[in-house]
Amino acid sequence: LGAPSRPASPARLPARLPGSASGGGVAFAIATLGGRILPALRVVADAVDLGGRVAAADVAVAVVPVLDGDQLAAGLVAMVAEAAAATGVPVVVLTADLQAGRREWSAAGVSGAYPLGAAPAAAVARIAHTWTPMP
Repeated sequence: LGAPSRPASPARLPARLPGSASGGGVAFAIATLGGRILPALRVVADAVDLGGRVAAADVAVAVVPVLDGDQLAAGLVAMVAEAAAATGVPVVVLTADLQAGRREWSAAGVSGAYPLGAAPAAAVARIAHTWTPMP
């Protein structure tokens, strides 16, 4: 008879993988069957060539409902800032709810963060003027 199989390391058990509770446990089932769990933002960023698009830009703009610690650590803003860091492109964040302070968003690689307020169109026009490259 063959050698007994070794139990999986506790850190590698499907139930302990980040994202394994996604989709009401569907991700857990996929991992149990040998599939991989991938962060959705990373998949989309790769699919749209975020790194290439940011590298070709003068400024990268991320628009999110809330700019908070979660967004800076693992959200869209973190993904854009990571792509921009490779080429030194400044990152500007537009948000309805600015919960992170300057120290937090600066440390995450964001050059400017702006709440849109009650008149978002006017705010966007003002912010765009601030970040428009001079000829």
